[in-house]
Parts: sequence; C-alpha cells; structure tokens
Amino acid sequence: MSKRLGGIHQLLYKRICFLSEWNEALCSALHREQKHRCHRLQLTDLIDETNIHESLQEIMKEVQREHAALSERLVHAQGKEAAAQVIAGFGQRHTVDGDLTQLLKQIEALFLHGMPCERNLIMEVQDDTHARIVWKNDSQLQYYQNPSLWLWEREQLLQKMLPAGYVYEEYAKEAVLYKDAVSRTWVEQLEYEHEMISHLLAAMQEYSLSILRTKQVDREWLKNCLDYLQEYADVFHHQKEEELVFSRLKQASPQGKLLVEQGMLVEHDLARYYIRSMKKLLKKDVTEEVCVRLIGFIQAYIDLLERHIEKENSVAYPYAVRKLAMDEIQKAFDAHGEYERMEELREFLKLS
Repeated sequence: MSKRLGGIHQLLYKRICFLSEWNEALCSALHREQKHRCHRLQLTDLIDETNIHESLQEIMKEVQREHAALSERLVHAQGKEAAAQVIAGFGQRHTVDGDLTQLLKQIEALFLHGMPCERNLIMEVQDDTHARIVWKNDSQLQYYQNPSLWLWEREQLLQKMLPAGYVYEEYAKEAVLYKDAVSRTWVEQLEYEHEMISHLLAAMQEYSLSILRTKQVDREWLKNCLDYLQEYADVFHHQKEEELVFSRLKQASPQGKLLVEQGMLVEHDLARYYIRSMKKLLKKDVTEEVCVRLIGFIQAYIDLLERHIEKENSVAYPYAVRKLAMDEIQKAFDAHGEYERMEELREFLKLS
C-alpha cells in the first residue's frame, strides 16, 4: 500500500511542478514574482510529512488558483497573442512523443485533476489514429472568471507539445486527438465532417436540457446553431454526398439505388424539414408550448442524424467503396473545396 501511495504522490507532485513551471513563464511575461515556485523544490521539501496527501492537494489548489489569476491578468493586459507566445515557449520545452496510446498516457500524467480513481479524465482510443478525451469535473475551471480561457490555453499548449501530424481540438464538453492525414481520402473527409456535426448535436442536446430547466429560449444561440447545421451539415456536407457519391451509387446497382433513394435521401429531406420547423418556431413568442415543440424537434433531429451518420459510416460508404471508381470520386472531392466558415464553427463549438 505504501508503494502505491508513493506513486500517487509522485504523480500529484509532477502535475504541480508542470503547472508551477508554466506559472513561472507567465510571471516572467508579466514582470512579477512567482508566489508558488513548487517546481524549484523537491517533493520532500514541499509537503507536510505528517499529512502528505492533504498537503499535496492544498498545494495543487494554490498553484491552480495562481495559474488562473496570472493567465487572466496577462490576457487582460497584453492580449491573447502574448499568452500564446508564453504557451508556445513552454510547450516546446515539454514535447511528448510516441504513438496515440503513448501520447494519451503522457497527457494524462501532466493534466490529471484529482485522483486517478475518480476518473476525472477519460480517454477512449477509437482507432489507431483517433481518440476521444472527456475532461470530467476539471478542477481548474472553477478558478477562472471566464472558463473558456482555460480550454483555449489547454488546446494551444497541447498543439505545441504534440508531434508533427497530430491535432488536438478542445470543445466545451470533450476534446479529440487525432493523427491528421496529409491528404484525406473522400471517405475520411466525410467521416471527419460527421465528427463536426456530432459536436453540434452534442451542443444542441445540452441546449434542449437548458430549455427544459429554465423554460427560456436563447434565440441568438439557437439561430447560430441552426445556421451552422443548415450551412455545414446540409448545404456543404449532405449536398456534397448527394452530388459526388450518391448520384453515382444510384447508377452502380439496384441495391445502391434503393439505399440512396429510400434511405439516405429520405433522411436528408427529413433533416431539412426539422431545421425549417425549428427556425419557424424561433419567430414565435416563447410559450410553454413553443418550448415543448422545440425540445421535441431538437431530440428528433439529433436522433435522426445520429442514426443517419452511423448508417453512412458503416453501410453506405463501405458499399460505395466497393462499387464506385475511387479515383474519380477523389478528384471531385479535391476540387470541391473547404467549408468557408470552419474557423468560426470551431470557435462556436468551443464556447457552446
């Protein structure tokens, strides 16, 4: 038992030193003295040996409070560009390496909040190149006046720490870490777009719960979300599928025609109906009936697209790969271009 506790203490100490060294870089940029220089001390000099675990927890809280105060002060005084420069220098001194699983272990060691048994950090490897990260009960957030600043900092830092080719993207409820292909195949591109749509669906789910609790409707937020779904999920993604893949699949075989016309296209049209219906409701006065109908449409839309995405990933795309000329479709995709408001969409998702 003592050896196990010793390992936990070393883990907490490593986390404290990591944040303390980051704080030192922030203090340098602000030309001020650092209050808690924990990374300059040995573990035995830092703790109260009569109550090792509790003293480490208290030290961690102090270092976290100091970090939030310093970060907000720097951004307020000098702007995000100055904070990004500090993060870049610190991140380059703490690079991580290895395959996806090894990267996750290193991130966990440095960014762990609370005890390992509390599962405050959940990492799911989805395949060799893609992982989902859930930062549950992140204790750092409570020390910020604007918690989104911490999410931005963490994303900026991990991007600097990761090996070339890896991408880390932070969102309000979860994050993704993946190895970005230099050039995605058309299937990989469509599946990536599905991930972005899934993030929007998760934000809508949280929003519907907010309507249920408060009986209030944030018209501006929902309008923005519906606009992104209409522009990105439908006009950009669904139309691209229809024009570049499904039109060919209908000609490839009777089964392909059936799959497209009685499956994929029907669901695309139903998704458009739900978007139009929600936009109409946004023009009405907020009543209990409007709230109930909005929640109903949101849940129906989420359920539809989640099932639709699963069918496309597991059935429609693999069938298209078997039946269609891959080179021909790839050329069409390469010429199609990117979604013009992608950076705005990412920012919206991070703050949602």
